[in-house]
Amino acid sequence: PRESTMAGRSAVLDRKYLFEYDVGLWTFGSMQVLRDRQTKELVTCKTIPKSAVRNPDDVFTQLLALKQLQQETVSSVKDVLEDQSNFYVLSEKLAGNDVADWVVRVQEEGCWLQEQTVANYIRQTLIAVAHGHSFRIVHRDLRPSSLALTSQLPDASVKVCDIGLYSILDPSSETLQRNPGPYTAPEIRQGNGQLNPAAADVWSVGAIAHALLVGHPPDRSVESLALGPAVLGVAAGLISRRPGSDVWSDRTSMSRDFVQLLLRQDGNRPTAACALQHPWLKGVVSLEAEHRIRGDEVQQRLICYMLAVLLVPSLLEYRDIYKLREAFDKADSDTDGFVGRPIAERILKERGLTAVTMALEVADVRGTGVYDIFSIIGAFFIATEFFAKEQQTSSLNELVNRMSSSFFLTFGPAPMLEDIRLRINQNGPCAIARDLETHAGVDYEEVFDSFPEDSPIDRSQLLESLAQSAGYGTLLKVDLDIDGADESDESWGERLHNFGLGLFASSLFQTCGMDKVGDRGFSRITATVW
Repeated sequence: PRESTMAGRSAVLDRKYLFEYDVGLWTFGSMQVLRDRQTKELVTCKTIPKSAVRNPDDVFTQLLALKQLQQETVSSVKDVLEDQSNFYVLSEKLAGNDVADWVVRVQEEGCWLQEQTVANYIRQTLIAVAHGHSFRIVHRDLRPSSLALTSQLPDASVKVCDIGLYSILDPSSETLQRNPGPYTAPEIRQGNGQLNPAAADVWSVGAIAHALLVGHPPDRSVESLALGPAVLGVAAGLISRRPGSDVWSDRTSMSRDFVQLLLRQDGNRPTAACALQHPWLKGVVSLEAEHRIRGDEVQQRLICYMLAVLLVPSLLEYRDIYKLREAFDKADSDTDGFVGRPIAERILKERGLTAVTMALEVADVRGTGVYDIFSIIGAFFIATEFFAKEQQTSSLNELVNRMSSSFFLTFGPAPMLEDIRLRINQNGPCAIARDLETHAGVDYEEVFDSFPEDSPIDRSQLLESLAQSAGYGTLLKVDLDIDGADESDESWGERLHNFGLGLFASSLFQTCGMDKVGDRGFSRITATVW
């Protein structure tokens, strides 16, 4: 029966896939689950009638381009086919359902998700969105049902579905404007002016976070504030409350601050890459939690990153630092202080490097797929010194050993802290260390606080100090005191706006590049219009 049913649907599909069952309808057509004849794997097939799209001659090529979005938080497109009547987009079929199921349970059963679980879902969603944005591909219609789960358990991983599909099939957002949902950004619902779809994606992520945290998306009753003079999301009432109760009373103030930040008016929202640096995502989903999940990998990456901070001033040439900063600033088109993995690879390869993959993985300590200027500099240093020579490094453990050996070759077999301080600052007014402090958010005196003041440093002490430093003195700094934010009425976004990225960044566990302190205020952190 499956063979005949499949053949009746499409001969093009029948050659490669067996029909399993119908799922139902989606915005632009129907959806089925199929089985790959060769691999026996299940795939999801979205059928798109050619009559439903404009310029069908161009659509197939654009759909094929979605296959480049290969990332662990993206439900990847495996195949794109067409026949005379339809396009078929085939993507991986996951074992779980989707995040919408958890929203329903929160609404109907009072089965509240732990805040760390919500933060983990949102973090993975932002990683996927930022990855798409790095290719200049947006989603346009993010909602809880767009977030597929890898299992039925609450601690399942999230994979974002349909990135790029709506941009291809509804480029002017006319379909969304006619049938908006509660997760559709207000500027799309109202159709005012030139849309910024990347910023709209960020609003939708904020609305999903709102629903997962308190049981429902932001109230429609505040739509009048959406494009008014007030800052969307900071205006009173947007973080809605049920009569007689404060739905946020069991949530941290930092989670509320995060939601308010993403629900701001278009033009005042962070980019997806910058939103990943919010302390809620780095405090609730902490380095310790990631370490439990991934063994020693995060700790080893952190040690390598901190060793790069110490070694770069002595072992890199200033012209390399300058050229990397110049290339980074040119590539950072939205001036948010971050570039995606594809651009990071291009910057390093333009400097003549070929073995950049592992170096970039090491520099991306938190696994977000976005890079600030020091992450680029650190990756360049690691690739140059340890991957581009005759004796290439094959593992993180080996890299830690080689970088720590390089530390003692540079600073001496048992250096005192003062020896390290003098060596790093020895180049006078043009010292690389001073340049990194000015442009890359490094504070060497804070880095030095990890080491003993009056005793020699041996290998064991070096690795222990760096592992326990939690990134202090760099923009990887971990701050797990999330509830400490209750003492201040200012939001993270407001502090960032008022004091500048450079001044506030030292309290965050992030990798965030910058120009001179204060040059990149939050008002400039917006996504480009695509």
